[in-house]
Amino acid sequence: MVVSSPGYSEANQVIDAYSKVAADYPGTQSGQRALILGATALFEGGKYPEAQAQFQKYLDTSPDGAFSASAALGVASSLEAQGKADLAAAAYQRVVSGYSDPNAVDIAKFALAKIDEQKGKLAEAETFFQDVARNNPNTPLGSEAAFRAYQLKPKSPAPFTISTKP
Repeated sequence: MVVSSPGYSEANQVIDAYSKVAADYPGTQSGQRALILGATALFEGGKYPEAQAQFQKYLDTSPDGAFSASAALGVASSLEAQGKADLAAAAYQRVVSGYSDPNAVDIAKFALAKIDEQKGKLAEAETFFQDVARNNPNTPLGSEAAFRAYQLKPKSPAPFTISTKP
């Protein structure tokens, strides 16, 4: 008979299962994927420091792995979720400069734009949003980036002139 401790949820069981696969098959594609999926489940469960540690573990063991860009985004997102905007911005910038996955780079740029917007760096935010919009036409991310870039454009009224000619 298996007895689970009080409050032991399905989410915890899923995280434990991913952790077991990652531990049983280290260095394999399945083990690496399980580590990323487990970290993602931790993040979705609001366990941001634990998720950050698991994403970082992936990067430490597989820096050039198939999921390294996703893991780097996970580290950055975990930092942002913990309210560590400066550290998150630096982590997102590492994704932009260190990975060639265009989806990961654009997600990182979008996140950088939001952080810049919150800090009042509106010109920098607008530039990031425009770049994401240009790279992702006809996608939800591109549409939101275009809209946010438009909202950041300086609102300057048209010059008011009085014509003296009839």
